[in-house]
Amino acid sequence: MLQRVQTLWWVLAMLSLVLLFFAPYGRIEGGLGIYDLGVLGFSGWVDADLGAAFMWPVAVLCGLAVLLLGVTVFCYRRRRLQLRLSVVAVVLELGLFGLMYYYWRVVLQEGGFIGRLDWPFVMPLVAVVLTVLGLLGVRRDEAYLRRMDRLR
Repeated sequence: MLQRVQTLWWVLAMLSLVLLFFAPYGRIEGGLGIYDLGVLGFSGWVDADLGAAFMWPVAVLCGLAVLLLGVTVFCYRRRRLQLRLSVVAVVLELGLFGLMYYYWRVVLQEGGFIGRLDWPFVMPLVAVVLTVLGLLGVRRDEAYLRRMDRLR
């Protein structure tokens, strides 16, 4: 059912990933100014098309993770599928975190810039924790249903 507590965890994980689309997770200083690095590319970048094209794998991975969590919420009658989708979502979120860090390091090394990471950088890790909490809730429901079947 949609009233289960794991639904809350998955929705909060979705919101933390959607937040990445609107908040830059890094700041890069050097060259002609200060640039913000986000999932959708650079803001303040001289060649905006290049910045957006450079970051498309991060945006796609973030979008897939959000979509997968949304599907997981609405598969409430199929708990086994929810378990599998949650595990895949955790892998996607960890991959997103690694890819965000990789792109940030590439930009710093290639351009010789100075940069720092901001608080939205940890949002994929927050989503991992929330998704695992949802996964544990499904496992608890499965154990409860098995226990109730034994009593019949």
